[in-house]
Amino acid sequence: MTWTILGGSIVQLPDGRRFDTETTKGANEFLEGISDNDFFSSKLKAISKTRTKKKKLRLTANDKDRIQKIHSTIESLSMNANPKLFRELIPYSDIRCWLDYVINDMKLMSKKKSWIKTGDLDELDNRVLRSILAMFRNHVVPVALAFEQGNNKFFYVLADLVKARKGNKGRGLPVPRVNSTITGIVVAAMETAVVKFDNPWSPEMLFKKFEATGLLEQFLRCMTVPADADPTACLMHILDSLQRCALFLSKKFKSGEPCGDTLKAIVEGKDGSLVAVPSAIHQRLKTIYSLVKVMDSSQLFKKRRGCKACDHCGKSDQDFQNSYMFCSRCKHTIVKGQIGHFIRTPVNHQQRTNHTQNSAPQW
Repeated sequence: MTWTILGGSIVQLPDGRRFDTETTKGANEFLEGISDNDFFSSKLKAISKTRTKKKKLRLTANDKDRIQKIHSTIESLSMNANPKLFRELIPYSDIRCWLDYVINDMKLMSKKKSWIKTGDLDELDNRVLRSILAMFRNHVVPVALAFEQGNNKFFYVLADLVKARKGNKGRGLPVPRVNSTITGIVVAAMETAVVKFDNPWSPEMLFKKFEATGLLEQFLRCMTVPADADPTACLMHILDSLQRCALFLSKKFKSGEPCGDTLKAIVEGKDGSLVAVPSAIHQRLKTIYSLVKVMDSSQLFKKRRGCKACDHCGKSDQDFQNSYMFCSRCKHTIVKGQIGHFIRTPVNHQQRTNHTQNSAPQW
């Protein structure tokens, strides 16, 4: 028998103990109290089964209320639980189950006529996106698994969600409250990968992955939407990092490339928000566009486009050995496609480590 949600943020274990997941103390004690390693999987599978039967649009009020409570609990746990404890106690299998669930849910969102027409989502779908934001903002493993799982499938689907709103020839974007959550998810994934991974990534490596999935160009479009709460400082920091990736810009932002054509359309007022674009964002995008045009006319950058680049330090190197993935600058060797590249895998992650006896997880 697994845990149950009593209402609000209160959850109950089979032995009758109750915890408030909106508090750090309650969230941590709840994670410690589960003995069967069933955190999310059984509840998410039950939701998926209900939606498969009822095609989601015909869910009853009770169904929607139950689903919202589960998403709310996952969100509050992600926000309030100690990251070290969260990483130590929740199995990868549960996080993968959660990722599969939100990927399928975003696919459903992208097909809804109301989304395509208005760019708005109902409260149920908003809960899903907010749970993703909470996971990515506070915890390493969900982000690492999102990059590992199915060749970045999560980020392909997130890009497709924004593109579905755009339409074939349109320029539609999400409404501000949904747009802020989507840009927040991308920002949280970047900050986690660059700062919190055991082997932190370079910004250029992240930009390459987002460009390959089509998410980078959609992220640029979403930046142009004015937000209720001003995120300009955070977005400007990302644009600063992008501007410093000169070789990447010269390759992927030139004319004829998706990111290059999108940036040009935004600067020329043919894409992006129909209302006033935040001035700082618009000015920085214009600066990057001007920089790309200068580099495109430079023979030096045309020659360097053929060079390989280290996925760890982000710098190109004529001596880069692609077969070994070795960079002569930072002396770092990378094995691609393994979660060990992002975080150190525990010795035996099926066994729950007693955190009271070990000061830190064995990663």
